[in-house]
Amino acid sequence: MKTHQREKNHAWMVHVATGAFLCLLCAACSGDGDNGKTDVQNDPYAKWDHNTAIVFQGTLAGDPDSTLKFAKVPNSETIDANGNKNNHFVLGIVNGPSDALSPQSNDAITLEGNFNNEGPVHIKSVQSNGFISKVIGLPGLDILENQPIELPEPVVIDIDAMHQGEVREEELRIQIAGLPVPMQVSYGIAEDNVSVQTPRGHVIGCRKVDVEATIELLGFPLSGQLLQGTIYYHPTLAIVAMEAPSLGIGLTMTETHNYGDAASGWNTLQKTQVLTANHREFRLSTYDRAAEFDADKNVHAKMLLELRWADEGDATTLPQPDPFSLNTTFGTSGGMFYFPHDFIESPISVFFPEENGNGFRYWYAYVDQAAKNQPEDAITYEINSIKDASLPDLRVTGRIGYHLVPLSP
Repeated sequence: MKTHQREKNHAWMVHVATGAFLCLLCAACSGDGDNGKTDVQNDPYAKWDHNTAIVFQGTLAGDPDSTLKFAKVPNSETIDANGNKNNHFVLGIVNGPSDALSPQSNDAITLEGNFNNEGPVHIKSVQSNGFISKVIGLPGLDILENQPIELPEPVVIDIDAMHQGEVREEELRIQIAGLPVPMQVSYGIAEDNVSVQTPRGHVIGCRKVDVEATIELLGFPLSGQLLQGTIYYHPTLAIVAMEAPSLGIGLTMTETHNYGDAASGWNTLQKTQVLTANHREFRLSTYDRAAEFDADKNVHAKMLLELRWADEGDATTLPQPDPFSLNTTFGTSGGMFYFPHDFIESPISVFFPEENGNGFRYWYAYVDQAAKNQPEDAITYEINSIKDASLPDLRVTGRIGYHLVPLSP
């Protein structure tokens, strides 16, 4: 075989293998759930669903300062002939956690699939827009960009339903540039109840999922050594860490948020984020649900904020952040109204009760207010917290429950 043919086949193999790994990653990050009227003040952090976005930071393609983000494409839902919901999701390299993603984003990969309320995820197709070339870095991979990885039958993945030691295999006959590429992907629960170290502290209760792929090109099976990865999955937070040494991947979750998708009535937003010297601002706003001023000024919004030092040693010993070094506000659109608040120390976490009993210190501020004197009926409610770079890393978690402005007749 000529050298350029070997390089091209190798490129296909890496493209397909990487796509398989990312399919499983996206499936574990995607789903559907009920975002009903949450008890803002007392409920734990809500389980991930199809509206959840996740930010990872760490090593990607040899760059130890990479940021990777996973999010649903807004307004991408369609209903197929069988009544299944289809959405597009994007996994892409970004400059910062607040960067937006779309299928047109550079260095991104887009997944299409349908998601049941409580059950397996169905993946229908995957397409790269510079992501594979950026992550793998092999010559010639650019010719494989913008080529859909076609799946004649949807891939069905349900990590929650698997038991420890169980291994599932998927046999795929995918198409790349019109060429059939048989592939087998296996994934299994290697270990349960794993504790994973992340920038936000240890996350306990994770499932260690090992992934491997075998690809057949020109009738020759190739081993899964090019794609042997591990995903750490948490039933509430979804993916909290991933590693694939052969692909130069070693990432942990630093932020996750969910802005809900209620069309009327009550909606709930939640977010948890680690503030560092480089990423110092936490912002949670009702505007972020749909880029609209759509909160009802006449109905009380309920807003809860939790602070905890990210390092577990700091979390047991350090006092409350100095308010001059951590500027926190609760308010409405453009700072028109600021609601007074006080932080109260607590030995337990409302959002993450699995941490209780470790001696961590938490500080809470809660606001239950409307803005009836604001001129416009449709406003935003917001929580903002900006950390001074001199402070140690701080984990900030917030939730806003509010009523949407009634639709015009």
